[in-house]
Amino acid sequence: MIKSVKPASDVFKQAAANADAAVGKMSITVPDFAKARHGKIEIPKLVVADPAMLAQVAEVQKHFKQLTALKPAWLDEFRESQRRLADTLKQVGAGMREAMEAYKPIFAEIARTGEECKRIEAAGWLPHYTTPFAKLTACGDDVDAVGSAISKHYSEEWPSVEANFLDHLSTYDIGEEAKATVRQVLTAHGHGLYRLTARSLFPEIERVVRDEIHKGSLKPITSQSELKELAGRLGLQDTQPGGIYAMSLFRKFLKHLYDHANTVEQLEALAVDSVPNRHASLHGLLSYASQQNSVNALVMTDFVFQIVCALKRRAEGSS
Repeated sequence: MIKSVKPASDVFKQAAANADAAVGKMSITVPDFAKARHGKIEIPKLVVADPAMLAQVAEVQKHFKQLTALKPAWLDEFRESQRRLADTLKQVGAGMREAMEAYKPIFAEIARTGEECKRIEAAGWLPHYTTPFAKLTACGDDVDAVGSAISKHYSEEWPSVEANFLDHLSTYDIGEEAKATVRQVLTAHGHGLYRLTARSLFPEIERVVRDEIHKGSLKPITSQSELKELAGRLGLQDTQPGGIYAMSLFRKFLKHLYDHANTVEQLEALAVDSVPNRHASLHGLLSYASQQNSVNALVMTDFVFQIVCALKRRAEGSS
């Protein structure tokens, strides 16, 4: 540790005084321009001959060495703050790793559900609370097997499927007329009268939306553009099944159910989809006569009714 350091101001003042006194004692050799060779002039070095000035320069150098040897107090504080920051970052990193570990099962379930939805839709069906999800596990990634399992379920287990539809229907705030229509369509489906489903349900959807959302207004709503906009404000748990399943049904509601077919290409695109389209069905452009068409129409009708009920609950909650 340095016991005594002469103030820098005193050192510099003394050095300046000595420099002034030594100016007259400096030996400077003036270059001889006449002896320059090849255009080059040798510039002589400045020679300081005064011992006092040399001693002062040494004193200045010694002073700077002493200053640089000192360890400023702020350096320790800076190093300590760096250490605390490093410890904090380690703790945050550990916390994030723990959080990610906790969310891994959730992410895995989302991924699994998404892949399951893709297989169900690729087989021409829709995910619904009546879908036999437990039976699909054994099918793996085989889309044909998934399609066969779902078709078999809706054929062989129709009474329980119908009861499931009716249990949910009884809870919907949509009026008795809509419920009576759905009950009759379910009965017709059970007797294999599949053509009646889409042709009966699309007008009923329109009536319910007009009464419940538009308060009986007679303005055109065949494209359901306002209902689509309102439905976009709902959460994934406002309908059943929720989550990724709800996203799949909502996408079909937005992009297919009410699309128009004004060209041959548009009609051909609708024809390859087993989910009935309102425009194609009610204008007689396509016939939806299969069991799959009928079930899909029932599923989408149920989904739209759930949307209407969720919007009514929100409106009542905000009033």
